[in-house]
Amino acid sequence: MEGRDARGHYEELAAEYDEHWVYGPDYIPWMSGRITEVLRLGPTDRIADIGSGTGLFAREVAKQLQPRHPILCVDPSEAMLGQLGTPPPADLTPIVASAEDIAEGRTRLPYEQLDAMWLKESVHHVADPAHTLCGLGACLSNEQGVCWP
Repeated sequence: MEGRDARGHYEELAAEYDEHWVYGPDYIPWMSGRITEVLRLGPTDRIADIGSGTGLFAREVAKQLQPRHPILCVDPSEAMLGQLGTPPPADLTPIVASAEDIAEGRTRLPYEQLDAMWLKESVHHVADPAHTLCGLGACLSNEQGVCWP
């Protein structure tokens, strides 16, 4: 699925999306802990979950990390991000955008630079992974003109 097809698909599934995953009760805390550990996340880091969907893992990372800056939950589906809650929790900030939007500077992020990001279960939706991942990597080093105009 690409672009609009994927977006429409997830718009329709959003309300029940998390119910389609069959995780044991310890998996989400464990995987979120692994994300935190491998990325060496700290409470002062500015973090983005690219392709966050409903924020299932970002929510748990925030619970474990207690970040001082909200974790950015970036997803092209407004309905998926709507599952964060209304209003969303203070430690999560929804941003309606695709990985490509961020990588190519079409969407501006609220932080001047990111300390860390992850793409979990969403990278397969990226049409040109090499180009997009390079652009996202630039968000970590704050190269002008790539992530922020």
